[in-house]
Amino acid sequence: MRLVATDWLASSHHGRGIMSAAFRTVMTEWAIPRMNVRDMRVEVYVDNVASTRVFEKFGFVEERNADDVVTTNTGVVWHGVRLLRWRRT
Repeated sequence: MRLVATDWLASSHHGRGIMSAAFRTVMTEWAIPRMNVRDMRVEVYVDNVASTRVFEKFGFVEERNADDVVTTNTGVVWHGVRLLRWRRT
């Protein structure tokens, strides 16, 4: 199954651990126990270090970087996507 989700947090709330706590709750309270998720891949814009760190805290490891150019719905252009993977042990 493929699920596409986007996360975003207002800059006024950055650096407070909010997204890390929210993601951990989604994984431990829903994805793993209710959906039996065993393997997950996420994509993060290469320059978005904070989002990468959210996933790394949960045990995601980088698989590779893709040179894709992505334009968001607000017109922001991102060069490169980092692919991270988590596998349940």
